[in-house]
Amino acid sequence: MGAEAKQLVDDAIKQGSLNFRDGLLREFDGINVSWEEALKLLKATTHVDPSFKDFVEYCNSENLPLTVVSCGIGPLIQDFLDTFIGTDLSSTIQVEANGVRIENNKWKPVYHDDSEFGHDKSLTMRKVKESLGTDAVFVFVGDGLSDISAAREADILFAKKGRDLEEWCIKEKVEYVPFENFSQVLLAIQKFVLTREI
Repeated sequence: MGAEAKQLVDDAIKQGSLNFRDGLLREFDGINVSWEEALKLLKATTHVDPSFKDFVEYCNSENLPLTVVSCGIGPLIQDFLDTFIGTDLSSTIQVEANGVRIENNKWKPVYHDDSEFGHDKSLTMRKVKESLGTDAVFVFVGDGLSDISAAREADILFAKKGRDLEEWCIKEKVEYVPFENFSQVLLAIQKFVLTREI
């Protein structure tokens, strides 16, 4: 699926005429490549924030558990983490995302749950909260429309500047910390660990 077709899907989701689950299915309909071809193309064209590795290293040093909560494809996310931050670090991150089934280069999503999102991130956030207890402070870092349900569950919310999640926060008057890259998130979390203030 090209950028223009993906934008049409995104616009339909924003307008409410298409849910995330069906949007993902439409996006998958446009894929006709092997797993290996997809990985090669994505690694050549996808930017990974270089400061994310520093962020993960800091969280590990402070025993702060990290979970990637995504409507994307879990095995792809795991491969990217392995490649860009190394397997030692990536093995410390829990990934909660959709799966994929590939037959004859045709991709079909394997949804994380039965929600209209395919993966309702708020349900995952609640599950993680239950496992860590009531004293845990939940930080969520996001940028897109699929992050809105999880954003409601966060104690501290970071929303990427100029993206859909920030637009929603402004519209709904939800308190958030704007960021452009993970180095800014890292500084804010370091400050919070020391002072309990953002």
